Amino acid sequence: SALWEAVAPIAGPDGAQMTPERIMVMSMWCISSAAEQRGKVEDIVRFFDWYYSEEGSYLFSYGIEGVSYDLVDGVYVERSRDKRIAAGTSSNPSDNCFLYSNFEYSRNMLLDKFKASNPNTPEDVAEGKIASQYSHYFDRCLIPAALETDEYVPLLQTLIVEFVFKVMCAPEGQFEEVYEKEYQILLDNHLQEVLDDRAAWYDANMK
Repeated sequence: SALWEAVAPIAGPDGAQMTPERIMVMSMWCISSAAEQRGKVEDIVRFFDWYYSEEGSYLFSYGIEGVSYDLVDGVYVERSRDKRIAAGTSSNPSDNCFLYSNFEYSRNMLLDKFKASNPNTPEDVAEGKIASQYSHYFDRCLIPAALETDEYVPLLQTLIVEFVFKVMCAPEGQFEEVYEKEYQILLDNHLQEVLDDRAAWYDANMK
């Protein structure tokens, strides 16, 4: 268990105090007891060290040079959203809205959130409000709650996290070897089948 202690906000030169927005307060790094039991603490701390290094900070802030940004006279210049979407380094807002309003779980979450704020609103009215808000995307088709390959996803989620840590912590000069070995483990556990299943669904319903 963790010990949390509340601290009053720092006062500015004029005596004013304020609390940061929630995302600033809630954002934190944690190491689980399960990770500790599996001997992962050292690797995780190594990742933390890299994440807060100059290389890690620039990668997470700007992305990949020549793909998501250009370095012009020592200044980081972000490429246009269209270019980043085409390169696959930025999400398409239309796709996001479509998925958010048509995936069964997300749609139910939208309705639950609306009804929580408007408890006396009839079900059909609440659905109408949500449909109106997402009128450009709502009901084009309802994404199934599960695809056939979803049975492989829980294990893959764990394996992908392990893949990232092992590749990032690969010994000097062994990056390619570690990458190929760990990626093959993902393929052996049906990663390509999962990706192909989702790509087929997307092509059939979004084109």
